[in-house]
Amino acid sequence: ASYPQALNAWRVLLDADSDNQVSWVEFLTACRKVKFMGNAGAAWRQLDRDVSGTITLREWDFDSANLLGSFKTWCETNFGSVE
Repeated sequence: ASYPQALNAWRVLLDADSDNQVSWVEFLTACRKVKFMGNAGAAWRQLDRDVSGTITLREWDFDSANLLGSFKTWCETNFGSVE
């Protein structure tokens, strides 16, 4: 499978349960799916910048996280919250 954009990889490969965060288990599963041959632990430590034990979209792809956040704000401003 190919993931041309980081956001696509996030939605399709990494965040398997769609809870807006990637656990260590999800990360390892994704590494296996793409046949990652590097050091998964080192990659994890680089991505989990706040050492929270999960990777967020903001940590994975800052620009996409900001774009989606601004779209959410626009929607709530113009149409109200769905909550």
